[in-house]
Amino acid sequence: MSNCFVLFIQMRAYTFISLLFMAYPLTTYGQEFSELTWKNRIIVMVADDASDKIFQDQTSEFSACLGDLSERKLLIYQVLPDSFRVVQPYLTPWKKSDSWYRKFGNYQGDHEILLVGLDGGIKLRKNEAISCSEISNLIDQMPMRRAEMKSK
Repeated sequence: MSNCFVLFIQMRAYTFISLLFMAYPLTTYGQEFSELTWKNRIIVMVADDASDKIFQDQTSEFSACLGDLSERKLLIYQVLPDSFRVVQPYLTPWKKSDSWYRKFGNYQGDHEILLVGLDGGIKLRKNEAISCSEISNLIDQMPMRRAEMKSK
């Protein structure tokens, strides 16, 4: 085979692999809830409107402690009636879907913050902002988290 042909094949392979890696985060963090069970803990911030003050304040609070949150296998989702997005480990575009809202949108008031454990169970429900230390302390008391810390 000629060197040009081999080079052409290699370039196509590199392009294909690059595209796969670029698409990976979109598929990983755009997943439906059931696909995340046993892989990640999830904070779900639900509101009827993205301009909700608690919704915005909570996003700012979590932005200040991203390292602590990712150490605890936490994904953070913002959920509105017709869309959702991931804000941790990094910001993704809004995805049009009401599936997350249908699952978690049954709350009283304008907003709610939930912590979902690795097992998919809801470990905390609040309609007020929660501090990073409160989330971290709650997670650190969970049996699976204790096992994770022992194995390090």
